[in-house]
Amino acid sequence: MKLNRIEISNVIGIGRADLDLTKAVTVVSAENAQGKSSLGDSISMAFLGKPRRVDAKKELGQLLHNGAEKGRVSIAFDDNDDGAEFRLPKGDHHVSEFVGAEFMPLVLDPQLFARLSDDERRTMLFKLTAVKASPKLVGEKLAERGIGESLIEEILPMMRSGFPTAAKECYARATQAKGAWRSITGSNWGSNVAEDWQAPAPEGKVPTEKDLQEIVAKVTKYQADLENGIKYIGEQEQAQRDHDGRAERLSKLVDTASLLKRRQAKLDADQAELAKWEAKLPELQDAVTALKGATVPLKCPCCDETLSMVDGQLVKYVGLKEGAGKMSDAALELTKAKDAVNLLRSTVAKDQEAIAESKAAEQELERIKGEEGSAFDADRLLRARDSVQQLKDLIAKHRTEFKALEDLKSAAAKVDEKTTKAAEAHATVKAWNAAGDALAPDGIPGELLADALAPVNQSIGVLAGMCGWAKAVVEPDMSITFGGRLYGLCSESEKWRADCLIALAIAQISQLKLVMLDRFDVLDSKSRQRLLGMLLKLDQLGAMDTMIIAGTMKQPMPASPNWDSVWLQNGLAETVTA
Repeated sequence: MKLNRIEISNVIGIGRADLDLTKAVTVVSAENAQGKSSLGDSISMAFLGKPRRVDAKKELGQLLHNGAEKGRVSIAFDDNDDGAEFRLPKGDHHVSEFVGAEFMPLVLDPQLFARLSDDERRTMLFKLTAVKASPKLVGEKLAERGIGESLIEEILPMMRSGFPTAAKECYARATQAKGAWRSITGSNWGSNVAEDWQAPAPEGKVPTEKDLQEIVAKVTKYQADLENGIKYIGEQEQAQRDHDGRAERLSKLVDTASLLKRRQAKLDADQAELAKWEAKLPELQDAVTALKGATVPLKCPCCDETLSMVDGQLVKYVGLKEGAGKMSDAALELTKAKDAVNLLRSTVAKDQEAIAESKAAEQELERIKGEEGSAFDADRLLRARDSVQQLKDLIAKHRTEFKALEDLKSAAAKVDEKTTKAAEAHATVKAWNAAGDALAPDGIPGELLADALAPVNQSIGVLAGMCGWAKAVVEPDMSITFGGRLYGLCSESEKWRADCLIALAIAQISQLKLVMLDRFDVLDSKSRQRLLGMLLKLDQLGAMDTMIIAGTMKQPMPASPNWDSVWLQNGLAETVTA
């Protein structure tokens, strides 16, 4: 990317900058707090659309120079139609499309690569070198590690979220398999314990089928005896009911038969009394009839005397009052006689029924005495009940014994099955762990990363050789070293050189061919000269298009036909001329 012109108006420490970049190398110099970093921030905002110094959009106004109302950065690059622009305070942003845009933050801020996490560096390097982990390639590498085909089919869809997520999911599946192993064995999974784990054999002698059948035969016999015992008890209980019923019936029949003489005597007395009343009844009826005639007055045709008919003869009428009294007494007697006859007739009928009942009882007694009652033995019934209970206890005991032996036999039969299932769960744990290890950073990603690291470290090595510096290396574990020392242990100038070499390598591989190197004044004079010589060589080789370096200096870098020199002072940026 060739930057042609940079225009800055009222952005942070720069009030005005109109710079035409005619050379590939531009050296920006200034004393402290004159706007060198503001220049880098302005270029970054133009290309990335995001300020470095504030986070919220409402804070963009703070980036305006000395209270200005508006600010603007505009950069023309490559063709005249290509440009990048950022406006304050609204944050309006526009940039033309260009190759390698996702790597622009790393070349505008070389320290950024060292600040990335290991996973972020790894991801960036894969993209930078276009090393792709295709499903086919990952599947082949998994197969090389002994991962089964069925497991690979489960793993490949996980790769859509990247290696770290896929590795995490594989380890999670391994944890689930450990849980399955624990549910089978009852103990926590351990690689050594699980490797040769055998299900323990159950305690006690494992019964044979013959042992079980012997118990079944005993229970069958006891069950038959129990059924016979229950049947016998039922018969005895029925005999007892029959016996008790017969005795009760005999007692009632004896009582009824013993009443025969008394009932006969009562019948005789009641019949005699009935005969007496039946004989008296006609006399009373005749007396009433006769008295009825005496109460009816008759006129004698001869002498006009009042007469009445009594017993078929005419007699002198005695008067209504006297005749009515006698008539009433006679009628009452007749009614009493009729009631007595009716009552006695009913009583005689009942007496006859009672006598018939007693005679029938005598006959039933004779018949029952001739029958044989049901056999019943109370002692045998009690013994039978005890035997039935003993049989029930024996059956329950043998059934419990049978269940225990059957469970023992079943447990023994499941020992091999349990061992096999545990082995399968252990194999699953190992397979998922192996898959997780394969997808972990030092597994397949490490192999692929080696392909990605090769061109990066090779480019860094060439650059280091060009300027005579120690070599910076991005190690397979994503750590950074400079001269064999870890980045974090390096001095400030060593870190700057490592950042510079890495940024230049990224700029070349990404085809951006652009780099912004601030604070080059951290280097000593000799190292600065080597840096400038390397940059000029890269220009001659056509390896870089735009290289801007900035540093604190007391006076501007002299103008040269090989580079552009810019001096910043009091918020103004000016190109230094000869």
